Amino acid sequence: MNTHLIFLADEIGMASVFPELKSRLADNSDVMITLLYYLHDDNTIFLKELNILEKHFPSRLYISYESFAPGKVVILNQDNIEAVINANTAVEMKFIVSAGKAFTENAIDLLRFLGIEHITIQEQFFSY
Repeated sequence: MNTHLIFLADEIGMASVFPELKSRLADNSDVMITLLYYLHDDNTIFLKELNILEKHFPSRLYISYESFAPGKVVILNQDNIEAVINANTAVEMKFIVSAGKAFTENAIDLLRFLGIEHITIQEQFFSY
């Protein structure tokens, strides 16, 4: 795998991320994809679809779910992000953040703290 796409998404961002995940998996067999998905405990948006994709592409798609109680502020899991970075075997890593404003700002700050400077912010199709 030459490229490793790492998506950090919340519930808002999944509407933008999901079509891109499908497209990248279908079009390019040389891409590894990691999705770090942050969602409320009671949310099931895209869970069935993501489970199907993960089963169809077990060597190219890794998904980590980070759940939190409704009404609580999302705290990004630095250990999970570092593990993904440290386990990377691709020549190039690309970070894409697809989320609401506060999540996006926190993700950018954390990624920069971890030494990641090139971060793509994905436009949102929906908002709260």
